[in-house]
Parts: sequence; structure tokens; C-alpha cells
Amino acid sequence: MNIEEWRDGKKIGVVERDMQIEVFNTKNKPPVNGPLSNYCTEVGDTIDFLFTSTDENNDHMALQATSGIFAIPSCSATFTKIDSTAGFASSRFRWIPCHEAVRSQPYNVIFKSDDDNGDVNLSDIDNISIKVLGPSPTLLNAVPVGKQITLSWSDYGTPAIAGFAIYRREGATNFVPDSCTAGLPASTGFVKVGYIAGSSTTSFSDSDNGKGLQFGKEYTYRIVAVYPNGAESKASNEITSTLVSGVPVIKIVSVTATSTSNGSIYIEWRKPDKLDTIPANGPYEYIISRATGIGGSNYEQIRSIKTASLNDTTFTDVSINTQTTGYIYKIELWNDETGNRFLVGEPAYASSVYLSIAPGDRKAKLNITRNVPWINTRYDFFRFNDNTSAYDSVGTTNQLDFIDKGLENGKEYCYYIRSVGGYLSNDMPKNLVSLSESICITPVDNEQPCPPGINVNTQCDSLYNTVRWSVTDDECNADIAGFRLFYKLTTEENLSLLAEIDDRNIFSYKHFPGDIIAGCYAVSAYDSVGNESEKSVMMCIDSCNFFEIPNVFTPNGDDINEKLVAKTSGLVEKIDFRLFNRNGMELFKTENPRIEWDGTYKGKIVSPGVYFYQCDVYERRISGLELFHLSGFVHVITEVNSKLKNETTK
Repeated sequence: MNIEEWRDGKKIGVVERDMQIEVFNTKNKPPVNGPLSNYCTEVGDTIDFLFTSTDENNDHMALQATSGIFAIPSCSATFTKIDSTAGFASSRFRWIPCHEAVRSQPYNVIFKSDDDNGDVNLSDIDNISIKVLGPSPTLLNAVPVGKQITLSWSDYGTPAIAGFAIYRREGATNFVPDSCTAGLPASTGFVKVGYIAGSSTTSFSDSDNGKGLQFGKEYTYRIVAVYPNGAESKASNEITSTLVSGVPVIKIVSVTATSTSNGSIYIEWRKPDKLDTIPANGPYEYIISRATGIGGSNYEQIRSIKTASLNDTTFTDVSINTQTTGYIYKIELWNDETGNRFLVGEPAYASSVYLSIAPGDRKAKLNITRNVPWINTRYDFFRFNDNTSAYDSVGTTNQLDFIDKGLENGKEYCYYIRSVGGYLSNDMPKNLVSLSESICITPVDNEQPCPPGINVNTQCDSLYNTVRWSVTDDECNADIAGFRLFYKLTTEENLSLLAEIDDRNIFSYKHFPGDIIAGCYAVSAYDSVGNESEKSVMMCIDSCNFFEIPNVFTPNGDDINEKLVAKTSGLVEKIDFRLFNRNGMELFKTENPRIEWDGTYKGKIVSPGVYFYQCDVYERRISGLELFHLSGFVHVITEVNSKLKNETTK
């Protein structure tokens, strides 16, 4: 039995395996097990089902279940006989996994039914996998303290775990773990930032390994329970927090006018309270500074507000460019007493909400940047309505990216966003609303279509390959105008254009490459304005292996089957064929792929009998010229009345 190994459409190896099959002549039919399902389950959930089997011959059956889960001391599974009659048997499988059963790999459970037949006993074997996951921990809070954030969570409720792993990323996500996902996949963007041992631990302080977290960043956390064997539980819920800076707590930084030169931004902060008035008994001064860009650092002072009561807590920054940039503001509180002037606490920082936009095919791609000390939990997107001359809400998200679809290419659309959020601490401002600038964009078809999927089949007898492709996404398919098919004969060559199909409804192509039907194919899609997708996965297919040497011929002069002629194709460039008699003497050799031996040795027909051959075949394949070896026997049959009567001795 030949077993071929293929990878990415290319054959990379062949191995031969022997198999021993015992054949019985019996009328007994094997039992048939009922359907089974794989499971992903949490600790404490119950798996309970009937395993059934039927027998067409009405034989009695014995049912078995084998797995390591039947030997777990804390929570072993059970397999209990329920019913056993002629032709039918059932048993109940029941398992409530415990924390000690959690591991990274699923458990395999083998179910077997054996019939009891006087002729021969037959069986049916099936298996299922059961993956056991630890339940999600519950994060309760993420409180900023100085330059670190302290997480707290509910007690996990078992001594069977080793501790907790802490994961962090910037910005919120929509990740919801499915029933089979443990831990946090790398695709979520979470990075492990800490581990704390102890099954009863319920808190962790993140200081970025002592370096301190950064002001103005939103830190999102999840945790997982870690078991002694290294397995992780399902991920916890998600909590986002940020450091709080400054004695004047900024509440609003909102664009009130959009212009390249006459724009304006409104800033509001909370009146400082709980000041220690012994060293700082006033009067006071607010100093407001501004830096260009959401993450700017080159601050320049733009306003000074002297106050005795600290009640002046608003400022509007005017005559600025709000069209093409955002700004970050710094507010400082100074004790302005003569001879006793000093900075009270730390400055407060917060930026405006800046909206950038890019055109797409019948869509607008919007992106938000901001640098604020509070958590924005919602972003509302508004689009200008030409009919009502007002902005309509077109979507809401907690993410920083949003795509407005279903637009008309070539038409201008204008947007702004509203951020809604607040500080996490109970005594800090909530329900904070800020607006971005307004910005306009004209959608244009500048996007590549989706790359198609591809498949290739070979018709060896007709010497052609059928290439088929597909696009499963309806939205992508609607954008496609046609396809380009690429081909190369060997893996060392470069793909070149084979055909262009200008019909989006055609999904196949017959390619007749000649005698050598090996090759690699890829297909791309293009739209009506010329955007071309990436090429599909390259699919390679090798030539049909076809070389056969007959095992008998009759050089007897009747013009029928007079020569030993190999069945071959144009793929075979040459051979090294050598024929021997039973004494090992070489009688014939050739490089002719067809062989065409007439049965003679030194002009005389050989004696009838069996002759041995060795043959190396050089065949053109997808990877180039490859060699494979054949050996076997040829039966030579002659008659007494053969035209060449003088025969050699074998």
C-alpha cells in the first residue's frame, strides 16, 4: 500500500506499508453504535447521555467504555448498564468533571460494542473527546493608585489551582471565549504581565514590573486561573482602567468648532477639593498649556487664570486648527501667595477626541485617537444628512475603529463622534461627554477583492487539469468583475498569467498543458476599476505516474505481440532497462522508454521462459526530473514454428 504525503498542494513524500487482512465468510453483521458527540465542558457541568448499539442479527451485545476519566479519584466517570436484549443494548455515561480533571489536552473516551455470534464475533468502535476547562474568574475592580492599578477578583473557590495569570492590553475588546477556548488567544492582543501564586489570592497590583504605568493610556485586564499542570481556565470578564493624574481633574475636552484657523475647543475641569490649606492657602493660579497632537509633548502656555475661590473651571481655546489635528492640554494649579509660590500636586492632562477617516469601496473607515485620564465606554458616530441638514446617528461601539458601509462611491459624507465615559472611582466625575471635529470623505473603490479559494483535479486519461475556484463571502463576490488564472510547470519557475476570465460567474477552467500535466496554479480576482486581489493559495498537482512493463509477450512470428513494449507517456524522458536470464547474464539493455525488445539475443530468439529485469525510470515531475525504480519478470512464449528457429540457451 502506497501512502503519499502532500503539503500545500505539493507531494513531499511516499512511504510503503504492508497490511495483513484476514477474510471470513460469514453472514454475521457487526453491531452499529448510535451517534456520539464531542464535548467541551466546564468544571461542575454534567455530561449525561445514553450509549446505544443495535445488531441486525439480533445478537446479544456487551458494551464497554475505556478512558482515563474512569480512574480520576476526585470525580471518576461512570458507565452503567441500562438495557440488554437481543439486538439492542444501552448504557449510561455520566460524568461531572472537577477541578482536578482540568488539563490542556482533551480526554479520549473509546466506546465499543461486541456481539455474541456463533460464527464470528464482530465489534463496532467509536470514540469521543471531552475537553474540561476551568470556569472563568470574576474580576471585580481595577483601581488606579499612583502609577499602578490594583486588580481585585472573587475567590475562585478551590484549592486545586496554583495561582492566577494576569493579562493586559491597551483598549477594550469584544472577545467572548467560546466553550472550548481556554486562556487568552494571541489574536486578542492580551499579553501576560504577571502571575501570583495561591489558590485563595484575590488581588494583584500591576506596576509594569516596577517601572510604573503611563498616564493617558487605557489598560484593559483579564485574568485566568492556572492549574498545577499548566492548564489555564477560561478567561475572566474584562475591566478597563487608567491612571488618574492632576489635582484639577479634567472632565471635558470637546471640539466646538471645526476649522483650519477658526476652530475652538472647550475645556472643563472639576474644582480642586480637599486641599491642604496650611501650606497652600491661596490665592491660586490655573496655568493652561497646549501641545499639538494627541500625544504631543511640546507644551506652550496659552492661558493663566488667577483665582482666590478656585471656581473658574472652564476655558475655551479659540482661533486654532481643529480640522487637521487634535490637541492635548495640561492644567496646573499653583499656590500664588507672595513668597510662597509652588505647584500644588501634579498637572492634569487630557486631549481632545480626534477623528481620522479613510475612503473605501462604498464605505468610510473611521478611526479615533484620544489621550484622556478617564475611560470612554462608548463612541457614538454621526453622519450628516443632506435632506434634513442634521447629523444622524449611524452606529455605536466601544472600539476605536468603525466602518460605515452601504455608501455611494463618489459622494461626499461628513462625520463627527461623541465620546461618553467617566472615571472609575466612586468619588470621581461620571457621564463625561466630548465631541470630535467634523470631517468629510468621499468613498472610492480602492480596495482589493477577496482572494478566491482554489482546487485542482487531474484527468490523466485525457491529459488536462480542471481548476476550480470559489468566493464564499457574498459582499466580496458582489465586488468581483473577473478572475486571472496563473500557472507554472515546475516549483522552481515563477507563476505567469494563463488566462483571464472576464465573467464573475465562471468558476472553472480546463487546462490542456500537453503530455506533462504537472503544474502549480493560483487565481486572483479583480473588480471593475482594476483592483486585483492577492493570489489564492498556490495549488500544485503532479503528473500522473504512468509507466507499465507487460509481464508476457510472444515473439513467434505471427505479427501479434511480437515485441516487449512498455506503456508510457511523454513524461518519461529516458529509462535504464536491463534484462537478465536466470543465471544473471544480461541479455538486453536500452534507454528507449518504450523498450521495444524483439525477444532476441545476438540475433536469435531466446528460449521460452521467465526473465528478470531492473529498470530505472526518469520521469518529468513537478519538482523536475525524478527517478523511480521498477523490477519484475517477463514471460517469453515462443512456438516450435517460429520464423527464427535457432535459439540461444537460457
